[in-house]
Amino acid sequence: MAMIVGYTQLDHPSKALKLLVDKEWTGILPNPVTTASVLSASALLGHLNRGKTVHCLGALLHHPGWISKEEKVY
Repeated sequence: MAMIVGYTQLDHPSKALKLLVDKEWTGILPNPVTTASVLSASALLGHLNRGKTVHCLGALLHHPGWISKEEKVY
């Protein structure tokens, strides 16, 4: 997951998101730092829907009590 952070920091958000998608198929879940990097990469690319999805995933994984019923609809 450090590669995702590195790609985002080095201004390669497309590579970061591609790597995340590859990792999703292996069942590896992102840690909070990786989640923040993917949010940043999504913003750099203007991918609002991806950003919303990652935000909800991060809330569920890292702060399960913070997500409301309305947000679970995503």
